[in-house]
Amino acid sequence: MRRYISLLLFLVLLILPSEMKGQQIVASASVDSVAILIGDQTGLTLEVVQPQDARVAFPIFSDTVCGGLEIVELGKMDTVSSDESNVKVSQRYVVTAFEDSLYLVPALPFVSGQDTIWSDAVALKVIQPFEIDTASHMLADVKDIYKAPVYWWGIIRIVLLILLVALLIVLGIWLYRRYSQKELQEEAVKEEEKRPPYDVAVEQLNKIKAEKMWQQPARLKEYHTELTDVVRTYIEGVFDVASRELPSSEILHLMQPLLKEKKEMLSVLKQILELSDLVKFAKASPSTEENELSLRNAYSFIEGTRPVEQVEEAKNSENELVKVD
Repeated sequence: MRRYISLLLFLVLLILPSEMKGQQIVASASVDSVAILIGDQTGLTLEVVQPQDARVAFPIFSDTVCGGLEIVELGKMDTVSSDESNVKVSQRYVVTAFEDSLYLVPALPFVSGQDTIWSDAVALKVIQPFEIDTASHMLADVKDIYKAPVYWWGIIRIVLLILLVALLIVLGIWLYRRYSQKELQEEAVKEEEKRPPYDVAVEQLNKIKAEKMWQQPARLKEYHTELTDVVRTYIEGVFDVASRELPSSEILHLMQPLLKEKKEMLSVLKQILELSDLVKFAKASPSTEENELSLRNAYSFIEGTRPVEQVEEAKNSENELVKVD
């Protein structure tokens, strides 16, 4: 009986070390650099090799690991397979320090159940690269001022955007003014069309008469142009002849049958148009009497060809004024 018990104990002892070896947990700590300058950053990595079914709690830090070794960034916990039965779990921290000193990260505790596994201690040297004048009592930057490179493409895009907005504003103002003026002109034309051609012609002749352009040699061509424009517009409104687009000879030819009972009006019209052509195209310089004659003939032509209904309306208006008086 004792022989069987001894054999059983021997087998248990033979198997037990391999199981314990399979359940072994190993913790470690390491830094990317053993020395850094003040304000620089480096990585602190904590690793645990553990069985796949084991649960190990890592150390918990607030803002610092130890002393003045500050945590800048906490990375995600990473788990990879180590072998068939074990996995490697790692946690990375980005750390920095602002005092030149030798920082010793002590052995850190990792808890698995009721067991505590300790990592090895690591050291980090923080170096001051500048000479500090302690007598001046003046603050100095840890590093030189960083000059960011000029972002030319960003500046160009902003300038182009400003130019585009300015162009759209200018274009909008131009379109607004153009169409506003066009609408005003169309309204003015409509108002002119509503008025009798006789009234419009007399008003324009009075304006030409007041300006006395024929007495200014430099404006003689302008005078005859405006004068014939008034007459042509009047003919178009009264006789329905597109005289503003026709040469003088064609106008006279079309007006002959319309003025067959008022031949003196045809002669008056001929004098106005022919003298205007001489001034505009032959650069003639008529006398003051000839220029004034064209103006008087323009009045005569408009009065002599005034529509009958307008003459009757004018007489009725005068009679009413006499009765009132």
